[in-house]
Order: sequence, then structure tokens, then C-alpha cells
Amino acid sequence: MEKPKITVTKNGPYFLTGIQSLQTDLNDIPLKSKTFLCRCGNSWTKPHCDGSHAKTHFDGTCQKNCQRKKRAYVGNGITIYFDYTLCAHIGACVQGLPAVFASNRIPWIDATLGSVEQIIDVIKTCPSGALTYQIDNENEIIEWCEYSKVAVQNNGPYTVTNISLINKQDVQTCEYNEDHYLLCRCSKSLRKPFCDGSHKQGTLFDKDIVK
Repeated sequence: MEKPKITVTKNGPYFLTGIQSLQTDLNDIPLKSKTFLCRCGNSWTKPHCDGSHAKTHFDGTCQKNCQRKKRAYVGNGITIYFDYTLCAHIGACVQGLPAVFASNRIPWIDATLGSVEQIIDVIKTCPSGALTYQIDNENEIIEWCEYSKVAVQNNGPYTVTNISLINKQDVQTCEYNEDHYLLCRCSKSLRKPFCDGSHKQGTLFDKDIVK
């Protein structure tokens, strides 16, 4: 079988190859051997591209300096690493373990308030790659996804695991973790092609018809 990959076309859609289905909240959508998925936010056949990017003059370039900003938070037997440049503010960490991850506290991460097992379990729910961890003096753990998958979040980004990304949009782009990452599909992210949480600011998916 062809190795799954996603190509970010210049000012256009995501081009998927080697991917058999797209997961949604309701069901799995079978995909053709070559599929184009919308990333301009204007397609009437979401998640598929209908050419709206050309009519709306979609600009898919990255508009933000994505220099890595990783910080370490040391706990009891575990160190949590957080990279702000990858965070999409999905909130899985805050909802999953609020004692450790609290958005209303400075610093917002306190690795001493949870067990190693609890922290690892919650970090693995972070879809963007912003959270990673290290056990004692071992190497930093950044990969844990076993299968290749593309899923579409309702009124949110594409969730991708274990799929190579080819970016033909820019010469330079934000770094990312190929094991798991989020792709923007509302067109508002400043870190295109990656999601930065901008879809949460207002009604950006007024035509979010997932078929």
C-alpha cells in the first residue's frame, strides 16, 4: 500500500494520498485514492474542497514567527514540556487533569500535583504535539500514536497521526511533531497550515457541512 501523506498545496487544499477514510464524530467517510480536503473554510462540501479557495483568493501562507518556545515543568519523577508554538488551545489537558494544568494560574502547569501515570495519560490526549514528557533521566517522549489517521473535528481542525506532511506553501514553516498534529481548516490560523485555535474566535464555520 502507498504510504499515507498529506501535501499542503499553495493557497489551496490539502492533498491526501494513501489514506482510506476520514473519521468524523458520526462516522467514517471513505476516501478516494487521491482526495482534496478544504482548508480555506469556505467549501460547501466540507470537508472536501469545492474550489472556493480560488474564488475567495485564499492566502495559505504562515503569518507568524514560529520559533520554538518550549518550557520545562519538573515534577516527582516526570518533567512536562510545553511548546507554546504548537498549542491550539483544545483544552484536553485542562479538562483531563485540572490540578496539574490550570489556565487561571501562573505558572499554569504544576507537575508536582499529579502522579506520573495521570500526567502521561493526559499528555497523550493532547492532539497538537504541544505537550511531551520525560521520565527521570531518560529521553524526552514525543511519540506514542500507533496508527495513521485523519479525523475532522466538528467546527475544528483536522487531527492527524503518523502521516508525513509535505508543505508546498512556504519555504519555511513551523516545526511540528509528525506523530500527531493539527491542521487548520477555518483559514484563520496565523500558523498555517497548523491550527492555533483561531476557529474558537466567533462563528468561523457558518458553513460547516461535513458530508
